[in-house]
Amino acid sequence: MPPKEETPPQVDDATRDSEAEELPLLDEVVSDGKRRPSLRELWQIPVLLLAVGLLAAGIYTARMSQPGHDFDGALADVEALIEREDFDSALQILNSLILPHLDDPEATVADRRNFHLLRGDALYHGQRAMRLDNPANHQAVLNEYDAAETLMAKLDPVRIGAYADSLVSLGRHESALERIRQIPDSQSDRRRALMRRIIERNLQEAPESRYESTLNLLSELAADEGISGSDRLWIVARQAELRIAMGYYEEAFTHLLRAIQRTGELEGPGGAELFILLARSYFELGRLEQASRHLERADEMLTPSDSRRAESLTLRGRIEQIRGEPQEARDRFTVVVAEFPNAPAALRAWLGLAEVESIIGNVDASQEAYEQVIVRARREPARRDVTLRMITDSLLRQQQERHLRGDHENALAFARLAERLHGADLAPADVLRAIAVTHRSLAEELVDPAQPDPERPPDLSLLDPVTRAEGRAHFAEAGAYFLRHARLVLLHDDDAFADSLWLSGDSYDRAGEMDRAIEIFSEYATGRPDDPRQPSAYFRLAQAHMARGDYPIAAGFFRDLIQSNPTSGEGTRSYVPLAQCYLLEGREGAEEEAERLLLAIVDGSILAPDAIEFRDALFELGRLYLRADRLEDAIRRLTEAMERFPDDPEIVRVEYSLAESLRRSAHRIGLTLREAMPESRRRTLQSEREGRLSKAMDLYERVWSTLDSRDERRLSRLERIQKRNSLFYRADCAYDLEDYESAIKLYDAAAQRYAEDPASLVAMIQIVNAYVAQQAWREALTANERARQRLAELPEEALDSPDTPLDARHMERWLESTAILSRRAAVPR
Repeated sequence: MPPKEETPPQVDDATRDSEAEELPLLDEVVSDGKRRPSLRELWQIPVLLLAVGLLAAGIYTARMSQPGHDFDGALADVEALIEREDFDSALQILNSLILPHLDDPEATVADRRNFHLLRGDALYHGQRAMRLDNPANHQAVLNEYDAAETLMAKLDPVRIGAYADSLVSLGRHESALERIRQIPDSQSDRRRALMRRIIERNLQEAPESRYESTLNLLSELAADEGISGSDRLWIVARQAELRIAMGYYEEAFTHLLRAIQRTGELEGPGGAELFILLARSYFELGRLEQASRHLERADEMLTPSDSRRAESLTLRGRIEQIRGEPQEARDRFTVVVAEFPNAPAALRAWLGLAEVESIIGNVDASQEAYEQVIVRARREPARRDVTLRMITDSLLRQQQERHLRGDHENALAFARLAERLHGADLAPADVLRAIAVTHRSLAEELVDPAQPDPERPPDLSLLDPVTRAEGRAHFAEAGAYFLRHARLVLLHDDDAFADSLWLSGDSYDRAGEMDRAIEIFSEYATGRPDDPRQPSAYFRLAQAHMARGDYPIAAGFFRDLIQSNPTSGEGTRSYVPLAQCYLLEGREGAEEEAERLLLAIVDGSILAPDAIEFRDALFELGRLYLRADRLEDAIRRLTEAMERFPDDPEIVRVEYSLAESLRRSAHRIGLTLREAMPESRRRTLQSEREGRLSKAMDLYERVWSTLDSRDERRLSRLERIQKRNSLFYRADCAYDLEDYESAIKLYDAAAQRYAEDPASLVAMIQIVNAYVAQQAWREALTANERARQRLAELPEEALDSPDTPLDARHMERWLESTAILSRRAAVPR
């Protein structure tokens, strides 16, 4: 029968993350930082091995192809290759030349047994020679030895050690101990070495969960009468290290003090290590003087190149950092990272360096050091969770300190480093929250100039486009991170979930992302019926629908809030926006319904006059009357608003609306004066008209002065229009008062200030009309020519804007003035 196909054991490389920034795994990195070729690359008969093994392959091919294969000779030669540490050639012969014939009748059980033993040896020792630590290789070693034992092989102490060592590498410590205890006393050094390896792995990976088992192993080792003095120091050190890892600091230093006294005079690295651990115990308890004293004794026992100095220097640096000596601490940490970059303490030294650079004020250097911390932490398998938590806490302290100082940019940079430490999708809740809070603070800092009234939402139109976009982007990021935080804490912290969900909706709202805001506030309102903020959630939901133009939906929510609580809370807050929704819908009867709602607040039966809702209702009612051309009602309500709230941040808009009401009502009175009436009434109306025009003129002047004193970039579009129109309407008031000299000056100032604006045509037209009214014919002709030229320059659509202060009266007067000028030109002089 043909030989049975058997797949040789493969040595798999660890799969790499495809992202370029991912670090290579440890089993493919050696101390010089260069990547080692994988065992698979070396042991699956690659071309590079042919030059080395060609002669041997030819000899063994000939030997194994002849009748009566020489298994004994071939296996003996493989054993010799392993002894010479030529593991590549040994595996090539085993896999390529012997394995295909292993099921031949000539192959005995002993041949197959020895084959598996030797292949296990080659795999185990080959990986060790290459300083690799690949789980697939460790499992392959176990498989080979298991196969040999199935064929009745009895492992010798060396192979038992190899088997146990592979189990330890795979984390199967209990099974490893069963094998280790099979090693005879004659090989006790091997047994102790393997037990030490288990202890060291326990301390590195999970001292908390393996505390009892590790302590028992140390006791078992201590009971071994054959251990040396240095071994006893090692045991004492590991016992102390274990207690420190568990937080049993007093037990640790008590145990160490007794052990040191029993040992007597301590010299060399082993003694120095005990004093370093003693210092660590005191340090963790805050007893810095004792810690410093023991570190000095440790340093006296160490040579300058001893790697244990890294631990001592790092601890000294931490002590100096606590004492407020950051420069000295930085010097200590710098020595560690420069001279002992691969020491276990190097990671903590980099972390200390990052912290003290921040304390000193070198924020860029601090963040660069944290970058090194992250790189090393992601390479460091020992106690990964504890290490990541330690670094995260450090970064979040930096974030919090910068945040409290108002340095939000750097606060965000530190929080982002914490996120990068874990990976974007694995960041813990406190990191997500820190990023969210910092984005929100950055956004609020940017939009602060757009919120002159803290009781009203910011008006982002006051910001320049770049700042506005940046602020919205930060609010959007805050919304996303608050939402992630809410989802992460949902099952174990309901208060935190509710708070972050609310802030997510609020942040999306302020970012202008109404769809997301509606989604979040809808979830909050419907999913938390017993939450005291549920009415507020419905109110915000209504506002978001209103901002999106969904006026009927928004109105429905506002009506429900008023019905559920008409005299307080979100109910009273809903009157004004509901009235605004009715007006914006524009359906029949909307003005009457809006007026009814606003009067319900303004009549004082629901709220006191000092309530913000009363103020908003009064302002809105005055503007409603102005839009409805109910000018007398508008004047009454807007005058009341000015008297009640003279210092309100929005008072300039009220002044403008009142000025408009007065100017337009004066024009209406002027039309009435054309009718026949008793002289006494005519005088009364004439006086009323002049008084209103004068008051309007003063108000336009106040509006202009107030808005002109502000940064033009911070004005909203509406404020810029009101500022411009105030200048023109002020001149119109002077014209209507027949104060033509003043009118011409005001129009001329307006035309020069807005020379590039189509509104300048209004000023030019009115200057013509004013000169004609004064019968200043030469000046009128010159002004008329300039006005005609300006008209010719302007496109038709520029004059159609409803915001331009040009109305039919201006054009009619100009037409009349032009006709007068034409008639005068036709008369011979």
